[in-house]
Amino acid sequence: MAKEKSFYPVLFLFLLSTLMLQERTTRAQHPLLQAQGRALLKWRDSLHVSDQHPSVLNSYWPSSLLPNSTSNITTDPCHWFGIICDHHARSIVEINLPNASIEGTLGFFDFSTLSTLTALNLSANNLSGSIPDGISSLSKLSLLDLSKNLLFGNMPHSMANITSISDLRIGDNRINGQLLPNFFINWKNLSVLYLGGNMITGAIPVEIRELKNVQKLDLSRNFLTGTLPASIGELSHLRSLQLYNNNLTGMIPAAIGNLKALSDLELDFNDFTGQIPSSIGNLSSLVGLYLTNNNLVGPIPLEIGNLKNLIQLEVGMNSLNGVIPSIIGNLSKIRTLSLYKNHLTGIIPSEIGNLKNLTGPMPSSLKNCKSLVRVRLERNNINDNISNAFGTHPNLKYLAVNKNALFGELSLDWKSYSKLEHLDLSENHITGRIPPSISGMGQRLDLSMNILSGSIPQELGSCTDLILLKLNANNLTGEIPLEIGNLVNLQELLDLSKNALNGSIPEQFQKLKMLEYLNLSHNELTGGVPSSLVEMKSLSVVDISYNDLEGPLPDSKVFSEAKPNAFIGNSHLCGEPNQGLPPCNISTSKYGVSKKTFLVIIAFTIVITSVLLVSIAIYGIYYKFCMNINKMASIRTNHGDNLFSVWGYDGKVVYDDIINASENFNKKYCIGNGRHGSVYRIMLPTGQVVAVKRFDKPEESFDEKSFVNEVQSLTEIRHRNIVKLYGFCWHVKDTFLVYEYMEKGNLKDMLSDNKKAVELDWAKRIRLLKGLAEALSYMHHSHATPMKI
Repeated sequence: MAKEKSFYPVLFLFLLSTLMLQERTTRAQHPLLQAQGRALLKWRDSLHVSDQHPSVLNSYWPSSLLPNSTSNITTDPCHWFGIICDHHARSIVEINLPNASIEGTLGFFDFSTLSTLTALNLSANNLSGSIPDGISSLSKLSLLDLSKNLLFGNMPHSMANITSISDLRIGDNRINGQLLPNFFINWKNLSVLYLGGNMITGAIPVEIRELKNVQKLDLSRNFLTGTLPASIGELSHLRSLQLYNNNLTGMIPAAIGNLKALSDLELDFNDFTGQIPSSIGNLSSLVGLYLTNNNLVGPIPLEIGNLKNLIQLEVGMNSLNGVIPSIIGNLSKIRTLSLYKNHLTGIIPSEIGNLKNLTGPMPSSLKNCKSLVRVRLERNNINDNISNAFGTHPNLKYLAVNKNALFGELSLDWKSYSKLEHLDLSENHITGRIPPSISGMGQRLDLSMNILSGSIPQELGSCTDLILLKLNANNLTGEIPLEIGNLVNLQELLDLSKNALNGSIPEQFQKLKMLEYLNLSHNELTGGVPSSLVEMKSLSVVDISYNDLEGPLPDSKVFSEAKPNAFIGNSHLCGEPNQGLPPCNISTSKYGVSKKTFLVIIAFTIVITSVLLVSIAIYGIYYKFCMNINKMASIRTNHGDNLFSVWGYDGKVVYDDIINASENFNKKYCIGNGRHGSVYRIMLPTGQVVAVKRFDKPEESFDEKSFVNEVQSLTEIRHRNIVKLYGFCWHVKDTFLVYEYMEKGNLKDMLSDNKKAVELDWAKRIRLLKGLAEALSYMHHSHATPMKI
């Protein structure tokens, strides 16, 4: 019984496969399919066979028929490569053979036998010769794509009879002749017409209005003449109009403004005259407007400011006059703004500064702006030679053109930029050497991620106001100049990584007491890591990985607590297991004493530190109110009564960001209150979180002396155990300090929480006390101006 049950499924599958084979054989034997299959093989056999680029038709279609053979084809054409059939009608409906290495003509293509076709795609092959008249037999055709071949001659008049066509692409061939009115009259279903890149002559017929459903019209790169007919404005569904690189003349018709669906208008490189029609402002969907290299005159119409979706605006190489309308600054999506080689006058409107995504070359007018103070063109696609992009700018303070495509070498003359405080040329393609004349630089210099070569000029050591220096990711060679140790005001970052620097780490780095981040990784540095780097009291992050350094690491917190990846790639460094390094000496510590002695020293240090802490606290209470009043006067003299400063940023912008992010200091952002004011947790638009201490108002209750004391102290110090002051505001409306935000809150809250207090074990508490003592000692003894606390 079990055998009988298993027999039935096998029998069913056998019968099913037999029926499928029979159906396929029957379909293959259908007279129409047989005829169409033989027609395709006959055409295939007429094509040129190339050994270097064999056609897929020879690989995936059956072998050739004998000449004049009428024998049946044994395989089903519906399963040939690129062939799609209608199985009910048992006929071929689509041929899709783009980029199939077909080389030959359409002379042997039997259009009448294949009249059932609805789609014929032979694009991107090597078809030559003319388009046969017989193509009109394809009366059901909705898609014809013969683009990117070598076809020549006129489009046959009979093509007008293919009234079902909706997508016609014959572009990028050598088709010549004129556009016949009958084409447009009969092709009422056309949605795509691509004839660009041919040799078509004559005028555009007014009958183009009949293409009521056309969405994409490309007649570019031909030899069309005459005017653009106003009837073009009747194509209400048109989304893309490409007529560039022709010989069209006359005025751009005002009817162009009726094309409300248009997103792409390309009329550049013609001979259009007259003014840009104001009706162009009606094209609210427009993304690209290209009018370059015509003979247009008059002003840029103000209505262009209505094109809120515009990304590309190119009107260069005309004879436009008047001023640049400030309303262009409202086009926030603009990436390319091309106005060059016109007769525009007046000043560049300040609203242009609102454009953030520009491409193309630098404006040549910048070279003549002697009064230029601030240039911000970062994060665009500006492609220009930086050697000639700028002129003499004695008043320039801020220049940021990072993250563009600038190339060339840096100018040798930077002495004319005597007031420059911020220079960011990072992430471009700048080559050559760093010029010694750059020694007059102000606070921030970033040349990282370029292709700079040669050595670091020792003259950089005279840029003593620098707080940030980035030269990483270049091709710099040679030794690190000893003069870099003179940059005593470096605070935020010194990054020389990812170069080919050699030699040793300079001992002079010990003078960089305010530096917080040092990156020397991915170079060819040798020798030991100077023990004197323990003098870099503010250093909180260090990376010396992937060099050839050796010996022990300095005895400081930043080295002992750094992760192993900060030292990886140095085969001869030694240290502790948590640093991922082999021990320097198994029997003794790296300090040359036994571990027992070392522990005694540590315990003694903790006791002495505790005593010192208490002493300093008592000393501080005594001098608590003894701030010299002259310091307050000094700050007023330097900054005035209304002031906002955040180092390295645009103060006005950051002030607005703080007010907006806190909703004008809404209570929901308040995280604490003190005697003189409240503290708010505020996230800036950049994602950075800061703590803002806002002093109480009204003015008569404001402790001005307390504010001056805090600013005077914290603007001068940088220490890893002292919270960083980013900036301050002293204004009639608001007075506040902007601090680094400490994510874990304050010590009092932690000790008041039983769970958190347990996590803060005695070892951690001792480290906290030690850190506090180091900070207080630094403020009172090690700082350039000793402080009374």
